[in-house]
Amino acid sequence: MPPDPLTTVELSRQECVNDLLPKVCVRCGAPAAGCLPVQYSWAPKWSVWLVFTWPLFSRTMLVRLPLCEPHLTSWRKRNFRYQVALVAVLVLGMGTYASMLIYPNTWVRDLAVWLCSGWALLFFIWLFVAIIAAERDIKTIRITERSLTLNRIHEAFVAALAEERQRNEDPHADRRFGDLRDDFDEDA
Repeated sequence: MPPDPLTTVELSRQECVNDLLPKVCVRCGAPAAGCLPVQYSWAPKWSVWLVFTWPLFSRTMLVRLPLCEPHLTSWRKRNFRYQVALVAVLVLGMGTYASMLIYPNTWVRDLAVWLCSGWALLFFIWLFVAIIAAERDIKTIRITERSLTLNRIHEAFVAALAEERQRNEDPHADRRFGDLRDDFDEDA
């Protein structure tokens, strides 16, 4: 089976904010059945070393990704499963910690220590699965003041985006500051 035709695309902030993306699924290239709002974040790699100041260097952008019905449904189900699993793991952890506080000198404490160890293991398993799933998903390469670059986008979406940009291009596009459809930057 040939690999999926996935590529990189740069979206302008104007396209993302005003929902100007073509109605083509970003995962498979089929006609989109709906849009899913996704908040992407990005920070320079060197900023990871600045643990407490990292949020100063990070950027976020909300994108309403067009998806076909199967991908829209699977994305929503997957997010719901991860949230339910995280809540279950956190409730288990809080319950075991509470039992250690309520019964400090009984056999329940020994059981709670084992349960806390199991809770930590479950949390790290959840984290590992979430990281693996995120690695296979659409990834942010860079976010600037005016654009968002995503990787693992289907070529059919990129072609539809280029076609829509050409269709909406006007003769005064050279007077703008980066976005062909942004008419707030014109000189006169």
